[in-house]
Amino acid sequence: MKKLTFKEYYESKEQLLLACKDFPKIISEYIVKKYCKVPIVSEDDTDYIALKPKDTVKILWEFQDVKGIPQAKHIVFNNEKYLPTWNNKKLKQWVDSMTLEKGK
Repeated sequence: MKKLTFKEYYESKEQLLLACKDFPKIISEYIVKKYCKVPIVSEDDTDYIALKPKDTVKILWEFQDVKGIPQAKHIVFNNEKYLPTWNNKKLKQWVDSMTLEKGK
């Protein structure tokens, strides 16, 4: 294994830091399995989206941390964007238990 000089190490570290600024973003499409409601942000209050089986929901996920839990930026249902009120972990659990990923 080749040993890096300090200059090579520093340049490679800077390249990694620049690459980290562009967080990977993934739009996933899900099919709802059960009747449910998802809380969303609405003007000054919390509202709910009522979902039924076979509805399609898209979520924009952004991977910002190394732990692997993505951050949901917004939910798209019936061509309207909504901001989720749940934390990322809870939303991911909801997705895992109540939906099927489309195309899998």
